[in-house]
Amino acid sequence: VLDKGNDEEIFSLLESFKEAFGFKLVFLGFENSGRVLLSDRKILDSKSFALKNLTWYQEAKKTTKSSVYGPYQSLMNNNHILTYAMPIYKNGKLMGVVGGDCT
Repeated sequence: VLDKGNDEEIFSLLESFKEAFGFKLVFLGFENSGRVLLSDRKILDSKSFALKNLTWYQEAKKTTKSSVYGPYQSLMNNNHILTYAMPIYKNGKLMGVVGGDCT
């Protein structure tokens, strides 16, 4: 299962995408646990961060393609950002959403 893998491998991928595409932050949120891994190597859990309540996450879950949300004010640092997000499916089941923020 994607959410029970090696966090170090996921962090490395997120960091690579951040650098390659010029994002301010790249992240992967997991549907089952609500955990979010960030490209700055932080982990947000469902107790401290309500991933499933965020509009960009809810909207990304409704589609099978990438989408853009914003601009809106970031909960992390109050900057105005655009979020690019795309759902991740495995065998037709939603595993989570990967995304990136641009300021």
